[in-house]
Amino acid sequence: MGNKWYGSNYEVIKAFVSDPFDERGGRNSQGNVYFNGDGILYSYGEHFPLAVALKKHEDFFLVNGDGATNTTNKHRWDLFTCLRNRLGAECYVVVPFSSLTQAMGKGISYYAARDARENLEVVDHKEDYWTTKQVWVTDKETGEKELKDVREHFLGGALLRIDDEYFLSGIDESGRDRRGMYFLTKLPRPASSVEDAYLAIKPEGLNGEAYVRQGEFFLVPQEGMKKPKDIPLVKKIRLENRGRDERQWRHVATEGFRLDGIQYVRGTVRHPEHKMVSLGNVWHRVYEATGAGPDGEIVSWSASGGFD
Repeated sequence: MGNKWYGSNYEVIKAFVSDPFDERGGRNSQGNVYFNGDGILYSYGEHFPLAVALKKHEDFFLVNGDGATNTTNKHRWDLFTCLRNRLGAECYVVVPFSSLTQAMGKGISYYAARDARENLEVVDHKEDYWTTKQVWVTDKETGEKELKDVREHFLGGALLRIDDEYFLSGIDESGRDRRGMYFLTKLPRPASSVEDAYLAIKPEGLNGEAYVRQGEFFLVPQEGMKKPKDIPLVKKIRLENRGRDERQWRHVATEGFRLDGIQYVRGTVRHPEHKMVSLGNVWHRVYEATGAGPDGEIVSWSASGGFD
């Protein structure tokens, strides 16, 4: 049986949202957004699954948050509009499929989408949100600059379950991008909510103290602390990641030392993907987030090519 034909991309998307498992599927004459009745909506082909209907839920969708072309982004905006108008903002979550594909070990987004359709459960999630900001835009013809309103999309956090494993999808606000840096991390234990998931990766030994954070590192000020004279001072010291080779340690502080197996740093902390952190002259104790690896190391994935 061939696909049912519709007059526009939006009508195809609306048909998918209404019945993603309609065996007739749907497409229009351009064929650039379509579905085949398998619960997956595609943009320009199987290489980019745009959304998946999750069988473990009723009327709930997983939307691909990977960065894409302008036309695929337009398909996604139409999908957001349709979902919100027909089912409400609580009926979907956005996760970059490039990170999900890595976490599931599928290699190709199409196979990850099919597996997610059958096995992925959204335990809890926070709604996405949009902000409007003004930016200077140069007119290509006149060369004159003018202020224009631009809407920016921010992903909400989500707690996912695949079989017996739990994952937290979220935004690290310490990332260099103005919208932060996306991450998908495997949790060391089951969690019941997005808030509980963040508690699950909280560093061991951190009990309410004030801290400065950069990525997986929490830096707690030690007011009045002085470096013991018999302990060597290391310039451009790398913050140590559990379970990783030293060549993979990418957070670098101005100076620091080790005392009783604990790192202390001060000055600045830099990383190519994170905003610089300034600690001043106060020594800060280094804590690393708790991961799901055998030695407590972080097990996480980022989005290939950014996120939308």
